[in-house]
Amino acid sequence: GNAGGMVHAGPAEVAVRTPFVDGRVFYTLDDSTPSESSIPYTGPFGLARSATVRAIAVASDGVGRAEAPPVPIHMIPPGLFSLRVTQSG
Repeated sequence: GNAGGMVHAGPAEVAVRTPFVDGRVFYTLDDSTPSESSIPYTGPFGLARSATVRAIAVASDGVGRAEAPPVPIHMIPPGLFSLRVTQSG
């Protein structure tokens, strides 16, 4: 995995894959532990600001579970970088 997270210079799209055929996925964006009361995943979603995405997959029988490791996504706002040139001498 990529321990340092991902850096994007604009909105990012996040997709979650689950190991369960008919499983449900729930996710959080604030690095909190996901549970079945977290945001339900319905398909790829866009992120406009930095977030740490964590997801949990729950099998249709409610017994099987799989949790993804946290993924920090760092957004760089366009136009953030500026430099000033000063004349020397």
